[in-house]
Amino acid sequence: MRIFVLSLLVVVTLPVYAGDYSSRTSFTMVANCMDENGGHTQANLYTCSCRADFIQAGMSAEDYEDAITVERYRDVPADKGAVFRDSKKGQVLYSALKKIRKEAAETCPMVRAVTQTPATKVEH
Repeated sequence: MRIFVLSLLVVVTLPVYAGDYSSRTSFTMVANCMDENGGHTQANLYTCSCRADFIQAGMSAEDYEDAITVERYRDVPADKGAVFRDSKKGQVLYSALKKIRKEAAETCPMVRAVTQTPATKVEH
């Protein structure tokens, strides 16, 4: 019975660690999203965390790292950037990342604060 419980525990927890993103990568995703969308606010934290979760659900950590690398270096001029621009796998992963990001933006929209202005008196 003890062996069954231990083996069940291993099988149940295995998928959690299979494609797990590092804390650093998760933090960087959220922080970069917040920087790109107006700063570190509670609303941005919520939205960007949602977007990071969406991306992590749609792409393995390894594929994400490869796609980010292509994104970062594909615009480097001449031969130095060619290895990233010409990589078929890199282009597929980068395209997949862009698609997932678009879906994440639709699923987790940015909430903008609305400030109320005092009503003005209108005379007829």
